[in-house]
Amino acid sequence: MTLRIIVVSSGEQAQHVLEELTQGKDFATVAKTDSIDSTAPDGGYMGTIAISALRPELRDGLAGLLPGQISAIIGTPLGFAILKVEPEQDSKSNNAAERGETAATASIGSVKYTLTLGGLNEAELGLNNFDKPIGWNRDPRKICEIRKQSLSLEKESLNSFSDIRSVEVELWLKNLDLAPGSRCKIRNLMSLLFNHGRRHELCERNPIEWVRQSAKRRTSPDVLTTTEVQSLLANLRFRERTLVLLAVTTGLRRSELFALKWKDVDSEAKQIHVTRSIVQNVVGICKTESSQKPVPAHDDLMEALHEWRGQTKYNSPDDWLFASPVHRGRWPYLAQQIMRHHILPVARKLGINKRIGWHTFRHTYSTLLRSTGAELKTMQELLRHSTIRVTLDTYTQAVTTEKRTAQEAVVALLCPRKITER
Repeated sequence: MTLRIIVVSSGEQAQHVLEELTQGKDFATVAKTDSIDSTAPDGGYMGTIAISALRPELRDGLAGLLPGQISAIIGTPLGFAILKVEPEQDSKSNNAAERGETAATASIGSVKYTLTLGGLNEAELGLNNFDKPIGWNRDPRKICEIRKQSLSLEKESLNSFSDIRSVEVELWLKNLDLAPGSRCKIRNLMSLLFNHGRRHELCERNPIEWVRQSAKRRTSPDVLTTTEVQSLLANLRFRERTLVLLAVTTGLRRSELFALKWKDVDSEAKQIHVTRSIVQNVVGICKTESSQKPVPAHDDLMEALHEWRGQTKYNSPDDWLFASPVHRGRWPYLAQQIMRHHILPVARKLGINKRIGWHTFRHTYSTLLRSTGAELKTMQELLRHSTIRVTLDTYTQAVTTEKRTAQEAVVALLCPRKITER
């Protein structure tokens, strides 16, 4: 398969590039101006490559693509990639020999290699950001020289880490417009990076060690009652009703819900395989290892999915479950647009004024599981949490009737006569 590639550093930039390509802008031209990959001077041309030589997420992104088509945005350790499958006639006129490349330089491309935590990510990023002369990647000696210079520059920049103060980082995190849990994850990631630097003797201390950042929620998440869910399902259009039914009866996360393909639905075993996630058309892996487990699907859900498959024209095994006609089925619908323009307006008309998002259905699923008396271990496996503590502390809220019944049981022990009289 002959490929071209564009790699950019941010998801927002990748979305902008994808829109330009969708509007008909030349792929090679965009690659030359925007790509940070070493193939940029050649218009992103990678040559003819065996699919097995690519990273797993790139292989998934190429699934079902025909010559001349481009992929969705694919998250990689070095940035966000967009691939194009070159038509046969184009690939013949762009072979490495005609462009004067050697076999060694033609195979250059960070996306081909499986990266580790040994520092290769940092080295490649340093190389991408380093100012390079035109044609630098045509001479193996020049490539080595540029790599040495970029590594030297990266090592020098590490000296500035000694100036970082814990209090300054704490204030910076406090001013981020993010949930406490997200800020806590940023803090933990920064600490991990500094510990990695200490291990390799790149820095002497970890200033993040003394940074305080709680992951406690500001408010408890809203959950829907059974009556509210039933009312919502009864008033939604079939597409949205199928989406909500799938979300509230499986507890799938938004990124997992819209990343489903028809091949993931096992009609015989009545289960759905969760193998990937997608956020703003960026395809990636699931949140945790525990997340990559099949979830059971009820007969009503399977019937709804079967009916939806008959209605959508994108129903082949490699098609998205909820493929967007606007993008000719190459990407799924944008989750937030479906929620904002089609689900929330219906909920408000029904008098449901709670804060509703896709994760609300996951919280609702967990709480309803608990109210039916499901065992904790069963709940953990259905929600695909790594620990039971996450299930209890984060997702499950006892419903009012359960609280009242439990309270009355205690009062009955203390004041049996009053309870009997009432």
